[in-house]
Amino acid sequence: MKKQIYSEKVYLSGDKTAMDTFLEKKEKENLLHVLERIANKDAIKEYNRYLLLVRDFLKSLGLKTSIENAIALSYLIHHGYLSYNMKFSPKATDNEIKARYGMTILKGYGCCRNFSDMGKDIMKLLDYYVKNLYCYQPNLSLPKSAYMKQANHVINLIMYDGIKYGIDLYQGCALYYFKNSLTLERISQIDNSRIRFKPYYEITTGEGDLESIHKELEEYGLESKKPHLSPLIYEQDILPDTKQFMENKKRDLIDFHNETNEMKEHIVLSLTK
Repeated sequence: MKKQIYSEKVYLSGDKTAMDTFLEKKEKENLLHVLERIANKDAIKEYNRYLLLVRDFLKSLGLKTSIENAIALSYLIHHGYLSYNMKFSPKATDNEIKARYGMTILKGYGCCRNFSDMGKDIMKLLDYYVKNLYCYQPNLSLPKSAYMKQANHVINLIMYDGIKYGIDLYQGCALYYFKNSLTLERISQIDNSRIRFKPYYEITTGEGDLESIHKELEEYGLESKKPHLSPLIYEQDILPDTKQFMENKKRDLIDFHNETNEMKEHIVLSLTK
C-alpha cells in the first residue's frame, strides 16, 4: 500500500520517505528560483521599487489596521489599479516568475498564490505580521480525509488585535480563525466552511522545517482558544466599510494607477518568461 506522505500523521513524525520527497522538491524549486532571479534581475529590482510605491500609497490612505490594509490591497488588485492595463481577471497561469508570484498581478491576472505573495510583500513593508498559510480547501464541507490531501490553496495569516487570522485576498477577503491547530473556520453569518492547514508545504518552499512547524502547531492551538471577531462586526462593519472607503477614494486610485503605469508596463515587458 502506497504511503500517504501528505498525511500530517506521517510527515510530522519525520517519516523519511515524506521528508526526502519534500526536500527534493525544495532543492528543485530553489534552483529554479535562482535561475529566474538571474534572468529577471532588473525586472525584479524595479518590481521591488513598485511595491514601495504601493506601500506608500496605502499609508497615505490612513487605514488603521492590518485587516483594513489587507482588504484595501485586495480591492486595488481586483479592480485593476495594480495592473498595467487597468483590467484584472482572476485566473491562474503557468507563464509567471515562480520566484516572485506577485509580479503576475501587474499583467492583469492572477490566482491565490499571486495574491498571497503580493499580500505578504506589502504587509511586511507596512510592518505588519504576515506569512503564507498553505491549506487544503474543499469544494464543499471539509472531509475526514482532508489530512491526506495535498495543499491546493494559499491565504495570508495576519495579526489583528493580538489574534492571528487567515485572510483570503483572492476570494472576497474571507476571514478565518483557528478552530484548532490544523483547522480554520470562516468567520461568517452564513458560511461556516473550513480549510485544513497543510504545513508540509512550508518545507518545500523553504519557509519552515519540522521543528518550526511543530512550534507553529502549538502556537495555533493556543490561538484557537482566544476570542475572535464576530461575523457581525466583520461582515457588516469592517469589510463593507473598508470597501466603501476605497470606492470613495476612486479618484486617488485612478491617479495612482496612472502615475505608476509606465513603471508597470516596463516591468511586464521586461519579464523573460
